[in-house]
Amino acid sequence: MRNLALLCTNNILPAGILNAVLDRLCPQIQGQADMELIVVSHFPIMEGAERVELEDPEEYVPDRFDDVILKDFRYDFSQYYIPVRNLYCGRIKSSIFNLFKQMLAGINASDAENIFFTEHDVLYPDAYFSEMNRALETHSIACWRNVKILNWFGYINISKTNLALSRFVMKAEIARDIFEGRLARKACVWVEPILLGAEYSMGGDISEETIYEDFVFLDDGDVVLDIKHGLNSCGMILGEHEDEDSVWGKKEQYIDLIDESYIEFLKKHQTYCYGIVCL
Repeated sequence: MRNLALLCTNNILPAGILNAVLDRLCPQIQGQADMELIVVSHFPIMEGAERVELEDPEEYVPDRFDDVILKDFRYDFSQYYIPVRNLYCGRIKSSIFNLFKQMLAGINASDAENIFFTEHDVLYPDAYFSEMNRALETHSIACWRNVKILNWFGYINISKTNLALSRFVMKAEIARDIFEGRLARKACVWVEPILLGAEYSMGGDISEETIYEDFVFLDDGDVVLDIKHGLNSCGMILGEHEDEDSVWGKKEQYIDLIDESYIEFLKKHQTYCYGIVCL
């Protein structure tokens, strides 16, 4: 396969959101030539899932998320004509360090030339994969910067300096280089100017000149929608709020995907402070 869509999940999210993401993602992948899907997860989400042993992961300790983690969720991929694998590692600590290890395992399980990073609570516009694939014909790395966040207050426009891995595509050899280097130094973060400098440092201003010469931002397409459902689903207030969105519709249709048990969990643990891990 030339292209790999790598979907990352720690199984800590409402089943309705994961199901909706896969319902949208799988037909999009099916519509692309020469693309496979690998899902890396803590627990299996499909029949025939493959157990992988991560090298030296951060060990799991019991925590409050045990009440809502998806252990029995299964998705029927047989309705789509796409090559798909699910690599699961068992219950480990939910951390960016462990997530990078999972992602590297997914990258190494494929011989794809290009990696499309996707996330378990993110919806992509229909043109996303074809436009990003086109960008990789002339560049080694591309980032889609048009994104909205949805929380219980509504849609939020966020800064284009917010660079999350879930909106990156890149050549596989570059992805391996980045993840292996970050893991070796335990310098793993999800939202950052991940490619700044030859040493992949975490500081500095974001600009095309300071990253790779063959890096490109895509700014003009429809929005990527990032659904916030965890501890920051109400607390994240950055950006300009909107009541409606012409691309994605009323916020209630996505908020309704959060089941009652998860809502009760959020009420118990909710916070309005910054610095909360995004789930």
